[in-house]
Amino acid sequence: MSKQHFPTMDGPLIYLASPYTDSDPKVRAFRFQQALEATALIMLSGRMAFSPIVHSHPLTAHGLPATDGAFWWPWNSTMLSACDELWVLALPGWEDSEGIKRERAQANADDMPERIVTEAALRTTLNT
Repeated sequence: MSKQHFPTMDGPLIYLASPYTDSDPKVRAFRFQQALEATALIMLSGRMAFSPIVHSHPLTAHGLPATDGAFWWPWNSTMLSACDELWVLALPGWEDSEGIKRERAQANADDMPERIVTEAALRTTLNT
C-alpha cells in the first residue's frame, strides 16, 4: 500500500502498553497479535502510536530476550518519555503486569494522560 491509503498522522504520540511476559510462548504470541491489531487500529485512525511489544516481539526471533524486563526497560522508558499519552491495552493479565506497572508509574510521574482501552472500544471510538 502506498502512503495515500493512510490518513495524515498528527496529534499526540501514543505509547500503547500491553502485557506480554508469560512462560508460554503461545500466550506471548497471542499478546503480540492483540497489540499489533490495536496499534494498527490507532494508526489507521490517523493517530501516531508506538507499541513496545509490536517493536520488540519480532526481535526475539533474532536472539533478543523475550521476557527480560531489565533488558527492555531502558529502551521502553526512553520511548515512553518521548510520547505524549499512555494507553494501556486491557488484555487479560494487564493489571498484574510488572512492565505495565512500571510504565504507568513513569507516566504518572511525568503527568502524562493515561487511558485504559480494549480492542472493542478502539474499534468503536476510533471509527475503524
